[in-house]
Order: sequence, then C-alpha cells, then structure tokens
Amino acid sequence: MKILGYPDKPVSSLQNDLFSIETYINGLCQFIKNCDTPMTISIQGDWGSGKTSMMNMIREKMEEEICPVWFNTWQFSQFSFGESLAFSMMAVLLNELGCEKDSINKVLGGVLHFTKNVAVGTVDHLVGGYAADKLNSVLTPEATVDYANEIIRLKERFQIAVNKKIEKDNKSRVVVFVDDLDRLQPAKAIELLEVLKLFLDCENCVFVLAVDYEVVTMGIKQKFGEDVSKEKGRSFFDKIIQLPFKMPVAQYDIKKYVAASLMKMNIRSDENTLDLFERLIQNSIGFNPRSMKRLFNTYQLLCIISAETSSGVDESIRQRVLFAIICLQMSYENVYAYFMSSISILDAEFISILLDSEKIIEEEELVKIIANGQQDVDTYIQKVSRFMKCFTEAIQMDADNAISDEEIETLKKVLKCSSVTSVGTDTEDKSDEIDKRYKRENKQLQKEINDMIKGIVSDAAEPKEMFTWSSRSNKGEQRYADVSTYIYYRTKFGFRMTFEYYLSREDEKTITVQLRVNNTDQDMIGRFFNEMPENPLEYSVKPIKTSYQYKYDNVIQVSCTDDEAASKISKVILDAYHTLTKIMG
Repeated sequence: MKILGYPDKPVSSLQNDLFSIETYINGLCQFIKNCDTPMTISIQGDWGSGKTSMMNMIREKMEEEICPVWFNTWQFSQFSFGESLAFSMMAVLLNELGCEKDSINKVLGGVLHFTKNVAVGTVDHLVGGYAADKLNSVLTPEATVDYANEIIRLKERFQIAVNKKIEKDNKSRVVVFVDDLDRLQPAKAIELLEVLKLFLDCENCVFVLAVDYEVVTMGIKQKFGEDVSKEKGRSFFDKIIQLPFKMPVAQYDIKKYVAASLMKMNIRSDENTLDLFERLIQNSIGFNPRSMKRLFNTYQLLCIISAETSSGVDESIRQRVLFAIICLQMSYENVYAYFMSSISILDAEFISILLDSEKIIEEEELVKIIANGQQDVDTYIQKVSRFMKCFTEAIQMDADNAISDEEIETLKKVLKCSSVTSVGTDTEDKSDEIDKRYKRENKQLQKEINDMIKGIVSDAAEPKEMFTWSSRSNKGEQRYADVSTYIYYRTKFGFRMTFEYYLSREDEKTITVQLRVNNTDQDMIGRFFNEMPENPLEYSVKPIKTSYQYKYDNVIQVSCTDDEAASKISKVILDAYHTLTKIMG
C-alpha cells in the first residue's frame, strides 16, 4: 500500500533536497571549513522555513571533516529543563567532546557559580551600559572572586576538551549546531546566547544557531526593559553573531517540489500545470515548506474524497480546481467562507468582481465580509484579486478565458467536498478561530485604553516606556486572545519594575482585567519585595505573590458591548498606577 501524507520532519540528507538549495549548502560548508575561529553563524527564517533541514544537510556534508555536536533546545525545554537549559547544553556538548565526568562537573560548577552572580549583566557588558554598577551590586567584601580569571579558566578547560577531541578524531574543528532557539521564550534564548559568548567562544569552534534577529531583540526587551534601546539590541546581536544567513526561501525550486509531490500522489503533470500550481502557492500560502506540507496533506485527502463526491468531472480538471480551492481555503478563509455560504447563487459575475481590486472596494458590504480583521484592507484586497486571477485560470475547462456556467457548476461540486477539512496558517480548530476574533477585538480595546492612559508615560518626570504584548498560542491559563500593556520605569529605590494591565476574554460577553506589578531586576529581587508592601495597589482582595510579581486577578469585568468599556478600564488602571507611584515613586 502506498504511504500517504507528508510528515513535518526536517530533511536529513542532501539527496532529499527538493528545493535545489545545494549551492547555499556548499557555500556555507566552505565557509565553516575555512573560516577563522571562533565563529558564530545564525540561520534565520520563519518557523517552518527549513532551518533544521539546512543544518542537517550541512552536518551530513561535513561530517567526515568536522566533529559535529547537535543540541535541540526545544527538546530539552519540553522536559522542564527550562531553568537549567544553558547547563543542559553545556553538559551535552562536553559529553560529546569526550570529557570525563570530573572535568564536566568542574566546568558546569564554574558556570553555575558565575551566572548566579553576574550573568544578568552580560548584555549590558556586551552592548555598553551600566555593567560596572551591576558588578558592584553583586561583589560584596565577602565575595571577592576574580570573575575575569574565572572566565579565562573555564574557557581554558573547554578549549582543552575541544583540542583533545579534534586531535583524537583527526578532524579540523568542532561545529556545534544549536536548533530551535526561536521556539524558546525569547528571554531564555538570550540566556543561552550569553553562555555561548562567555564560556564557549574558543578556537577551533564554529557555532551554527537557528535563531532570528527578532527573537534576540524581543528577548532583550523582555529581560531588561526600557534600558536596552533598539540600537543596543542590534549591537548585542552583532557581537554574538558574526555571520547572519537568511533562509533563501524566495530561491526555492518550487516546481521541483510540486512535481515530486504530485508524482508521489500518482498525479501526472505538465509544465503548464506546474507553473499554475507554483503561482497559486506563491499568491496564497507562500513558499514556507511547512505550509506546503500542510497544503499537500490536505490535497491528498480531498483528492480521495472528491473522486467519489465529484463524479462526472474530468479527473485532471477536478484535481486542478481542488488545488486552487485548498489554496483559497488556507490563505483567504473569509473569501472561502463567503463562497461556501453563497454556493447556491455563486456565478461568474461574482468571481469577475474578485478579479479587480477596484471593483471589490466599490462593494462596501463585500469588503466588510472578506476583509474582516485585516489591518491593511487595501493591500489585502489587492492580494485577493491577484490570487483570483490564478484561481480563475485553474477552473477553466477551455481556452476562452471566460467563466462559463459549466465551469461554475464544476467549481460548486468540488467546493462541496472541500468543507470537510479545517485548514489555516495559524489555527487548528474552531476554538482557536474564535480566539482569533477575540484577539482582534481585544487589541482594538487595548489601543483605545492606551490612548487614554498615555499621559502616564508622556507626562512623567522620570523616563518611562510603554510596550504592548499579545499571546502567540493557547497554553495553560494563557489564551490566544490575551493582550497586555507594560509600563517600564525605574523606582526611587533604584531598581526597575513594570506596571501591567492584562485583558483576557474567554466568551462572547465578558472581558476580564488583571493588574500586575513585576520586578525586572533579577539581582535586586530582595530589594523589590522589601520595599513593596504586601498589597501595593491597596485593594480589598490581596494579590497573588509569585517569585517576581504581585498579580491581581479579576480587578474589573466589562461587557464586550459596553461603549464605555475602554474608559472604565483606563480609570481603574490610572487609579491603581497613581496608588503605586505614591509608594514606589
């Protein structure tokens, strides 16, 4: 029986490269082989763009010349090693280098001793800030450790391990592949980069990291607040990464991938079909490999189903129309939904409107339906019309370029079978789809609230800064729809903290507001709790106290249909903030 489906597994070998990126693989391999060391290379790209596959193919091509070490940060973080992830990486690396247990313990012990004291200041040390103040705050008369010599000794031990390994294996250098850094919490990714820079920056070592610049800058903001500017974030990235490499997604050989996928399904294709499918993909989901795997998995299933439900339709036409429908379904869900809801009255006139962005804009009600939730409506409408030109080409049964009644009837037949799959780039089920709508509405409310409370920042004598955040997933108590706003500032006691409001919504009717008071100076956590009263916002209900914050749940609930919701919430926020500033300054 023929095996169906495309699992989400990275490519492990160059012989399985369906995108013809060997030129880039060869170039990176030559650079890794001949570059001066130490060297750190970042492989950058969106989730699913093929970063792991790229590193796999580099490792395979070079394994006869190098000592490769692989560390998957995502795998370790899933087993609750998050708090000691840096030490897990060090342990794996030292073990792969053949270090004895005693040597491993000495190195890890030294790293742990050092990071407990001063690692939190590493970013500022690297990008230029107030590192001296950081060091002074942790070096008491009883703790007169020479940290510069500590780092040197740790590096020397690591260097010895590297040199022994390459001599024993008769290889040129050690290449460490660190995968899935962009799946970690950004602040945790920063911690790993700190350890790399401090302890592993040694001769005969090349580090290849799957990490994106945006993750680094976000991690610095999460960890150090307003004290790190955008320029300092870039400086930190540049000091850690000597060679940034972006995944060449735009250069992928999509026709080759499509041809191989169709061949696997026993579907014959000519050059015209491959060209059409490539344009359909380009104008819908784009060339992200993970998205294309989802597309072809859906296509395989619906090809099987539509063969029964669309009887009487020519096979090649059915397959072509179905592919176009799935691209529509995955990328333009509102348009697809409108097709399905209007299937009984679907006609050539309606499709002709979608071919012209100016005609779409003239139909105000249509714009509201198909562009609901889009921030840049004009750009989205233009994308829809570009895609629909490919779509109408796919449903053609002759060469006259007009849309006939027969072609519309064929489209309707295939459309009906497509509704059994629920696909999308960001959602997996109906609950997530509802959360997407909640998120849009919450972000709009957040914008209105922030406009009302912006005086907190603009009128402040001391520098303050406001940041917004929104959830990227449903996890634990966190909802995809959740959004929050942080106000960062330095207190009169010298440490930094944030005041945060948090909007959470789980049903059609109610928005719940939380307030949080957070410490952002890890080395001054004791001072934070010493100066902070048990109930800093002076509410009747005492807050939940965690290791770094005070959390007030369910401070206020407002109706989603209340026109005064933003003003009611902003009043609560302002009252709470002014109460807090009386205490903390």
